Amino acid sequence: MTLQERYKRLIASDTQQWIFANEYTDPQAVLLNPPKHLTNIKSGVVEQLLARKKARKKLPLWYQQPNILWPPPLSIEQASSETTAKFKASLIEGQKLVDFTGGTGIDLLAFSEHFETVTYVEKNEWLCTVFKHNANALNKKNIKIIHAAAENVLEQVQEGQWVYLDPARRDSQKKKVFLLEDCSPNLLEILPVLNGRGSKVMIKLSPLLDLQHIIKEIYPYRLVVLSVHNEVKELLVFVDGNIKEEVEIAAVDLKRNVNSIYTFRPASERSCKISYAPVAYYLYEPNVAILKAGAFKSIASTYNLHKLHPNTHLYTSNDLKTEFPGRQFRVLRELTGAELKSNYRESELHVIARNYPQNASQLTQKYKFKESGSKYLFAFTDHKEKKRLVLTELLKSDQPLN
Repeated sequence: MTLQERYKRLIASDTQQWIFANEYTDPQAVLLNPPKHLTNIKSGVVEQLLARKKARKKLPLWYQQPNILWPPPLSIEQASSETTAKFKASLIEGQKLVDFTGGTGIDLLAFSEHFETVTYVEKNEWLCTVFKHNANALNKKNIKIIHAAAENVLEQVQEGQWVYLDPARRDSQKKKVFLLEDCSPNLLEILPVLNGRGSKVMIKLSPLLDLQHIIKEIYPYRLVVLSVHNEVKELLVFVDGNIKEEVEIAAVDLKRNVNSIYTFRPASERSCKISYAPVAYYLYEPNVAILKAGAFKSIASTYNLHKLHPNTHLYTSNDLKTEFPGRQFRVLRELTGAELKSNYRESELHVIARNYPQNASQLTQKYKFKESGSKYLFAFTDHKEKKRLVLTELLKSDQPLN
């Protein structure tokens, strides 16, 4: 069956109706015993079921669309969420943008709201077919589609034009890779070409990559650690050959109410002078974007906080800092191990362990805590190298984004 035949069969009304009516059907059962009219397209139907299931929370607007043709499940898994795509698109604007790693097209569709024209480049013919269908279904008119490898169309980039790259992070055996040079396309090979053509580049990278490695290899002028409700999702790297200043790092946490954005530069972090002190009335835990970004001292200086220990990334103050980018706790009391064992065993208690011999899971299991309620036990090493157990109460909590 050719790609076009497969496409026509999948978008046929009877196929689409069956997929919608059988959303929760076991895909394995479909493969083993497909409906007669779907026998010759059963693998494609199973892909649609699996991809739609993966997209339910990640791509809610697509999920609600009755005429979306779903890319392969792995593409959905690797794609940006609607939340992160919308945020990325808010960071840049202009006349033209080209996405050399089109994929599902989630990011490009978001960029299309901020640029006069956008170009989708993708070497996988089936993904091109699927995206063309979806762009038409969503009534997008300012999109050009090119079926080609990024390396073969770099000459189309114009000076001052924005380029977006989300390199594939799996090799030919579909194993995950994380080094910049192992991704496809190879960033270390094509970035010099893009810089030479005077383009402005935004790159989406794995949150598992080391920031110092990125800075050393690609010399960005801006780096964004992007998290969604305290879970790091992406690293966004901005490169412009004409900008030579030290990188600015932004730690961003997208939340239901107000987004948290904290920026700093590595030089200020290195030179920052802070103080260390025992736990006072309030205790602070930075969000994961702050921790990934490495703003361990800068955050204390900005909010006039004391740090508990150089390697214990917790902070304290006598007065409440309500704007702190992370969770805020009221200190109730310090506990001994004996008190914890005799008075709090099997209590409703969350545990946060930092720079402590046992991790949170081990402590929870040891004392049979029920992880519920607003009380939190902090286990940490203080600035005098003493092991501490401090009982606290969470002061505020953000509702997760859908």
